[in-house]
Amino acid sequence: MNRTAKVILLLLFLGGSLAIHWKVKGLKGFELPVNRRSVEQTSQYWIGTKAPDFTSSTTDGTLIKLSEYRGQVVLVNFMTSWCPPCEAELPALNGFSEKWKDSGVVVIGVDVQEEPAKVANFVKEMAIPFPVVMDEYGEIARAYGIDGFPTTVIIDEEGIVQFFHTNAIFDFEIHLRQFRERQRKLGR
Repeated sequence: MNRTAKVILLLLFLGGSLAIHWKVKGLKGFELPVNRRSVEQTSQYWIGTKAPDFTSSTTDGTLIKLSEYRGQVVLVNFMTSWCPPCEAELPALNGFSEKWKDSGVVVIGVDVQEEPAKVANFVKEMAIPFPVVMDEYGEIARAYGIDGFPTTVIIDEEGIVQFFHTNAIFDFEIHLRQFRERQRKLGR
C-alpha cells in the first residue's frame, strides 16, 4: 500500500472515530458516564430510591411533570432517534402503552439531547402513542445517571423506582407483572 493510501485510510479512521466520539459525547456538553458503574450496579443503585422529578415539554408544547402522575405506575423510557436499539424496541413499547393506558400505567418517553424538530419527526415516523418529552440539554438523563440508550425505569405509585434497565426490552409486560407480584407479596 502506498503512502497516500495509508494517509487516506488514517484520515478516514480518525474522522470515523471523531464522529463516534461526538455521538457518544452528545451535544451541548452532555457526557455519558463511562465506567462510572456497571449496568447492574446502576440498576441496583436506583431500585428503592425516590425517582427524580422532572418537568419538560413535548414537541406540541404540552408540559409534563412526573410528580403529577403520583398514584399511577409510570414507565419512563430514555431514548434517542439515532439509537438502533431504541427504534427496535418501540413497537413493543407502543403496544404496551396502548394496552395499559386505561389501567393506571403511564408511559413517558424522554428524548435526550436532540433538536425539537428532530424529536417531532421521530415521534411521527415511529407512530409513538405516548407523550415524549424533550431533554434537549441532558438534564433529566443526568439526574437519572443514564449511561446508555434505551433505558427503561418503572416507578411505582409512590414515586419509588422499582425497575431500572439499560438496553432494549421486547416484553415490557413481564417486568410489569414481576413488579406487581413483588407489590402483592409486600401487601400493597
